[in-house]
Amino acid sequence: TQCNWLGAAYKYAHRIVDAMMVDARRGASVIATDATGAPVKGQGGTDKWHVFVFIADNGHIVFQHTPKHTNNAVAGMLRGFRGVLLADGSSVYDALYVAHEDQPPPMTESGCWAHMRRYVWKALPSARERACEGLAIIRRLFKVEDACKGTPMPGKTKERADMATPLVELYSRWIADIDQHADPRGPLAAVVTYFNNQEQALKRFLVDGKIPIHNNRSELELRSLVIGLNNWLYFANETGLKWYTTFRSLIASCLLHQLNPEEYLEQMLRLVPHWPVTRVLELAPKYWRCTVAGLDERHRAIVAGPMVLESRTVASAHAHAVADAAE
Repeated sequence: TQCNWLGAAYKYAHRIVDAMMVDARRGASVIATDATGAPVKGQGGTDKWHVFVFIADNGHIVFQHTPKHTNNAVAGMLRGFRGVLLADGSSVYDALYVAHEDQPPPMTESGCWAHMRRYVWKALPSARERACEGLAIIRRLFKVEDACKGTPMPGKTKERADMATPLVELYSRWIADIDQHADPRGPLAAVVTYFNNQEQALKRFLVDGKIPIHNNRSELELRSLVIGLNNWLYFANETGLKWYTTFRSLIASCLLHQLNPEEYLEQMLRLVPHWPVTRVLELAPKYWRCTVAGLDERHRAIVAGPMVLESRTVASAHAHAVADAAE
């Protein structure tokens, strides 16, 4: 059955995804993350689990699940990472930015301007003119991001900062202005509060061109789960979550590296039972093309599969028969 196939494949595939996460924590400069709910069937209803996505700038996208949406859960999944974490303003990430004794904070916080924009958008019905001013500034920031997208590092850092810094300063002045007139109970007050709480994080992108100004990619990766729940409603158990996060990690990483996910999974699952466990990272989508190019004859035959080898044998026999008939 399909479940049996998934279970058998998971035994090999999860090793690759685990290695991808280790490589991400060790080698990435920036990791973007977000989470969404994942209902799991329980007694008398469903239990709310959570699925996190981690998009590492060294070429991996990894999904992981946890029963709790807490500081400890996030810290455990990111343990060992020392870099910039691009996330929303959720309190579950706060502990990651706090220094302990003489040690610096494990990670540096970077904020998301798309989240900032949502607070301004919510103010449109009650304070349209003011909200449109804020939205216009953020729109220009996104245009700067698009304009600098093709600029290679390290030049991108200076180019983007030169173009974006005046806009960020303009937005800061806009915040200070509306703070003097905003209704403390209204949506504009929420805009001011979010900016004041996230100001340093929102400005982080100005010092490093590798940091995106928004976290939309993380939400896009989680979209398939949210839409899928309309069809399957919930996961039957944690095993289903393990299968989902493992194969979704491989599929998303395939798309990141412009691999055909179906071809990759088919060939990888042929090869992985014959591959050293200590080198499973070489089978990750990031390294797949390089790994296949360096295979020996035996492993090439395994990747090709029996149907391909049989068709080649038939074609070779046909060619020899034609040659013999010509003679």
